[in-house]
Amino acid sequence: NPIISTCKDAKEVKAIRKELDSVARDHAQFGNILSMLSVTVSQKSLDPSLETGSLIIKEEVIGRDRDRDNILRMLFDSTTNGVQQTFQVISIVGIGGIGKSTLARYVYNDERVRIRFD
Repeated sequence: NPIISTCKDAKEVKAIRKELDSVARDHAQFGNILSMLSVTVSQKSLDPSLETGSLIIKEEVIGRDRDRDNILRMLFDSTTNGVQQTFQVISIVGIGGIGKSTLARYVYNDERVRIRFD
């Protein structure tokens, strides 16, 4: 019967439209987040200045001497005559952009670390 078929088709179309509306709402809600993430990832892969390494220019590190010295004290307190007594992990945590990687490089490049752990 064509009338029943048309009614069935109309219900299917209505269900499909409802599903598409749901997908559109989800995209509006999460699409912006995903596009921001992909931009961030692509910026990091394109901008080599965002990559970290161990090279640091000493004159550029300002105000981190106390933090560096505290970390060095923790490192050196666990060694005797240059021999590691215990396995130790020192975490440097904080929000992005406050200098965690810079501090880690500052400690890594310190001459006392090079002598002690060479």
